[in-house]
Amino acid sequence: MMTSDQELYRLQRVEECFPVLLTHVSYLRTVGYSLRAAADREHGGGTVMGRYEVKAMLKAVERYKVTHLFVVPPVVLQLSREKETVKGYDVSTLREILSGAAPLGKDMVQACSDIFPEAVVCQAYGMTEATRVISIENRRMRSPHGGSVGALAPGVEAQIVDLETMLMGPATTNYYNYRLLLRVAIGCDGSPLVRKARYGLKAPRVLMKGYLNNEKATTEVIDEGEWLHTGDVGYFDEEGRLYVVDRVKELIKYKGFQVAPAELEELLITHPQIMDAAVIGLDDAEAGEIPIAYVVRSSLSTLTTLQVQQFIAEQVAPFKRVIFVKDIPRSNTGKILRNLLRQKLEPKL
Repeated sequence: MMTSDQELYRLQRVEECFPVLLTHVSYLRTVGYSLRAAADREHGGGTVMGRYEVKAMLKAVERYKVTHLFVVPPVVLQLSREKETVKGYDVSTLREILSGAAPLGKDMVQACSDIFPEAVVCQAYGMTEATRVISIENRRMRSPHGGSVGALAPGVEAQIVDLETMLMGPATTNYYNYRLLLRVAIGCDGSPLVRKARYGLKAPRVLMKGYLNNEKATTEVIDEGEWLHTGDVGYFDEEGRLYVVDRVKELIKYKGFQVAPAELEELLITHPQIMDAAVIGLDDAEAGEIPIAYVVRSSLSTLTTLQVQQFIAEQVAPFKRVIFVKDIPRSNTGKILRNLLRQKLEPKL
C-alpha cells in the first residue's frame, strides 16, 4: 500500500534525465513507471517494447536515437554475445545500459561494455516495497565497478545482518562465512538517517505502508525499528559500494557453506558454448544440498555433461547433475523461475 503523497515525493526525488529511454519492462511495474517519470519530467521520450527481441531492440535504438536502455541481465547477456548483429545497426546515440531485477556479474558487464564502448553499463537495486531505487551505480563514471549496484541513494541506510543471530555485522566481502542478510531503512526527508532517528520514523514517506489486508506479511518484512528486510544476500566493499549476491531463500547449503546460485550461473555462462544457465539446490543426505545445473547450449554445441562438470569443478564445488534444456523459464522481468525447474526435476528423481 502506497499513498499519493509518497508518489509525489518519489517523483520530486527523480534527479536523472533520460532524453530517449527504451525498455522492455512494463510501465505497470514500479521500476518501469519510475523510469518513464524520469523521462517525462525532463521532457524526454520513453518507448516500451511490446515483446523483447534483440534485433527489434537494436532497430528501435537506431530509429528513435535511444540514449538510455533499461534491461534485465538475460538481455545484457544476449547483447554481449551479438557483436556481429550489433554491427548492423547505428547505436552511436546510446549512452547508458542500465540493468536491474537480478544480479549482473562483473564479466557480463565487461563483455557488454566491449560491444557498446560509448555506453556505460551499470546496474541499480530497488524494491516495490521501497517505492524507488535503494542504490545505483554512479553512471557518470566511465568505468563503473562491475558487479556493484552502487552507493545507497540519499535517505537510505542499510544494515548487514547475520542470518542466524540477526546481529549487525561488518561491511565485508566474506559473505560465505558470515551468511549475510541485507535490510534497509528509508528516511522521509531525503537525508541519510542516523541510528537514533530511525526509531522516530514510524511512517517514512517512501516506505510502503504495508501489504493490503495482510498485516502478518507486513510485520514479517518491516520490523519494529522501521527496518525493511529485503531477503537479499549482500555486502559492502571498503568504499561503501553495495553488492547484492542473491536471494536468501535461493542459497544452497552445501557442506556448511552458503552457495549463491547466481554466482554459479555467472560462472557457467563464461563458457563459450553455454548461452544461458540456472542453478537450483537438491536435498542430499551427506552434503545438505547439492547444486543442479540447467544449461542452454549454443546452437552448434556438442558440450557434454562431463565437460560442464569438469569446467565448474576446476573453480568451485562440482555439480551433481547437469540437465540440458532449450531455454530457462523466466518472469517478464527476467528473474529465473526456479520453482518451475524444481517441479520439472521432481518426477525424474
